[in-house]
Amino acid sequence: MAKKPTWAKSDFWAPEIHKVGAHYVAYFSARNSDGKLSIGAASAASALGPFVDLGAPLVHDPAMGLIDASEINAANGTSYLLWKEDGNAVGKPTPIHAQALAADGLSLTGAPSTLITNDQSWEGAVVEGPFMIEHGGMSYLFYSGNSYANATYAVGVARAPSPLGPFTKAAGPIVVTGGAWVGPGHCSVVDTPAGDTYMVYHAWQSGHVNGPGDARLPLTDAVEWVGGWPTVPGAPSTATRPLP
Repeated sequence: MAKKPTWAKSDFWAPEIHKVGAHYVAYFSARNSDGKLSIGAASAASALGPFVDLGAPLVHDPAMGLIDASEINAANGTSYLLWKEDGNAVGKPTPIHAQALAADGLSLTGAPSTLITNDQSWEGAVVEGPFMIEHGGMSYLFYSGNSYANATYAVGVARAPSPLGPFTKAAGPIVVTGGAWVGPGHCSVVDTPAGDTYMVYHAWQSGHVNGPGDARLPLTDAVEWVGGWPTVPGAPSTATRPLP
């Protein structure tokens, strides 16, 4: 964006650019003028911009901060926005929600649905970083749980017959600390033109959690489907792999 949105005063982070309809939409988090973190949106004809902000938050709750927005273009022809309540910042649960978007991705329609919250022991005080894909007629919600700042951070997944649920979680996380990497999480999952599925995520280099240096790096690993569930064998990678 050429300039800061007028409604936001600070804390810009977690941008996601998605093609929605005929244009691109950047969904992001920012602190509203009332002090609450909110979800913003800006659109452009190209993924490289320039992006034009809506002029107001796309999603705002005066009682709770909202972060980690992403979007899915579902097979039913509807786009959906996903986001997380920042409850861990105030000692509360952290439900992840979804709601249908208008065709241009710049306004919400219908009612929000709560997809999951932090209710498994491995998730600790938080589930966050939602990202959804469809596979074999099911919707798969990938998310991260526990603390990004240590080895408890991990990637989980839940599945449902539609993007609005109801979702059933896998028994445990599918990517966890291992080898040279600590705290893997906040992933995106993409299908290649060849039909393969890959996860892109980040992790700390072992021995450099929270520094020194820029030691939180992006990783890519192949996703395999077993019995209707995604697995990521060998992740986090311990050696360089070919690009997909």
